[in-house]
Amino acid sequence: MEIKVNALALKCVDYRDNDKMVTLYSLERGLIGVCVRGVKKAGAKLGFCAQPFCFAEYVINESGDRMTVTGATEIESFYKIRLDLHAFYAGACILEFLLKFTRDEEPDKRTFVLAVESLKRLNFGDGLPERVLADFLFKETEISGYAIGSGACACCGRAASDFEKCYFDSDDGVVVCEDCFSDGMREIMPCTAIALSAVSEGKDFCDKSALKYLLKFFNYYYRLKTGEYVYSIDELVSLP
Repeated sequence: MEIKVNALALKCVDYRDNDKMVTLYSLERGLIGVCVRGVKKAGAKLGFCAQPFCFAEYVINESGDRMTVTGATEIESFYKIRLDLHAFYAGACILEFLLKFTRDEEPDKRTFVLAVESLKRLNFGDGLPERVLADFLFKETEISGYAIGSGACACCGRAASDFEKCYFDSDDGVVVCEDCFSDGMREIMPCTAIALSAVSEGKDFCDKSALKYLLKFFNYYYRLKTGEYVYSIDELVSLP
């Protein structure tokens, strides 16, 4: 049976002498694994679709549990992401997130569209890569059912910019100030709450240091909720 899917290539692994196994995240089928044959040969016509970041319409022959790519039409290569180290690692974080937090044969249009739009922003330099990734991770908390509140105190409404200390209630996914916290809450940096406020409200925010703290906070939160960890975030926040 032949199927067509619009998909992002997330992971490509050498297989046999000339083939690659590619993990795709598709609009129609969610996460799927396919084989692309002969792509390691010089001049292989399907070589482009067996590269991470490739966004294409894939034509796939499905036979039992084997899926083989027989054709592809490129929609966007996101080539420019590779030209900027920060954008590349932010993009790698998105691909790793999709690998770890999506499931086989479980498509989610919201996640797919968000991932593509985020990669477009990275590709065309629309904002700091750290901010683009923070926007992606914040919106994904809402899609995945682990929504986080704004950076303001969830109890008294105090603005994050007025915090001397602040804490995170992981059970409710909210930030509270030093006057409202209770035992068991995790202390976080006030700059993390300020960055979270900006991201949640869609405001301009270019403090790269604070955004890096926010990315580490998102990684902590996702691990707490799911047990999964995006290791590419560690690489991104370590960059100067």
